Amino acid sequence: MRPTKNRIFAAFGALLLILAASCVSTGGGEEENPEKTETEVENQSEEKTESENQSEGKAEGKTDTRKAPERRSEAGGISRSITGRGIKSEKELYKFFMKNNRKASKRKVKRLAKYYVEEAEIEGINSDVAFVQMCHETGFLRFGNLVTEDMNNFCGLGSTDAQHRGERFATERLGVRAHIQHLQAYATTEDTPLSQELVDPRYSWVHRTRLVTDIFGLTGTWATDPEYGQKLDALLTRLEGK
Repeated sequence: MRPTKNRIFAAFGALLLILAASCVSTGGGEEENPEKTETEVENQSEEKTESENQSEGKAEGKTDTRKAPERRSEAGGISRSITGRGIKSEKELYKFFMKNNRKASKRKVKRLAKYYVEEAEIEGINSDVAFVQMCHETGFLRFGNLVTEDMNNFCGLGSTDAQHRGERFATERLGVRAHIQHLQAYATTEDTPLSQELVDPRYSWVHRTRLVTDIFGLTGTWATDPEYGQKLDALLTRLEGK
């Protein structure tokens, strides 16, 4: 009988150990690991979502910043008004010119772009309009008509026929200044004074006889060409890059 009881007790003890181990294993898994894992997953998911939202927000911000200048450009392109404000830089004017005459002196074109921006700013004239008018009048500094390069006359000022080939100016800057002043004479009344000393010999005559506000008004006034304004408009469109 004793061996039988021992076997029973041994079997019973083994069963208790198995049950105890099972409870410990099952309890630990339900109370710790699954909850901890689920929490970590949720936290990681929330962190990822927040990170993604921040990234998307930053990306949208960059997109908006990148597109904003384009919208401004479309809404406020180059003005056709003579007294409007030029928006193109010296570098942009230079690049535009060189695309149309690669054989021109780079140094001279850079100087002229600088002079047009500076002189136009002083007198309140649209530097974009003045620059493209110079390009048109000189054939992008190719000249070839009555006016020659040495005259520093960039707008055909006073040029009518072989006996009146046009005005001469001592320097390039003075030639640009005379051009700007002539545009100012067309676009303002006599009560609008110049900011610099007068160098345009035909300034007073224009002030008494003409008043135009935009490039289209220069047709039949500045030039007899019936498409003069449209030609300047086409050049400005090209300068806009459209």
